[in-house]
Amino acid sequence: MAPPLYPRMDYWCISLARVCQGELSLGIIYAPDRDEFFFAARGEGAYLNGRRLTLREPEPDAVVIGMGRSSRPRPATTPGPSTRCSTPVWSIAVLARAP
Repeated sequence: MAPPLYPRMDYWCISLARVCQGELSLGIIYAPDRDEFFFAARGEGAYLNGRRLTLREPEPDAVVIGMGRSSRPRPATTPGPSTRCSTPVWSIAVLARAP
């Protein structure tokens, strides 16, 4: 495993998706600091480091929502309207590997 790019922040990741004719067909998430590689393809299942994940429909009272936010201050000036987005990709990956 590689040393963290940012110490005490091992939850960043790289994500890619392929959309064909308006439909999501492939998703990849790689977390280098954790050496975790998630892969999912439409009709082929989801995998973590080559091991197939067993996915099931959640019970309504067992649903977990992952959200992110930044504590950094907003810039004083922006060239136009802006929205700060924090991607929930890593939250989704962590939930996918939960027991």
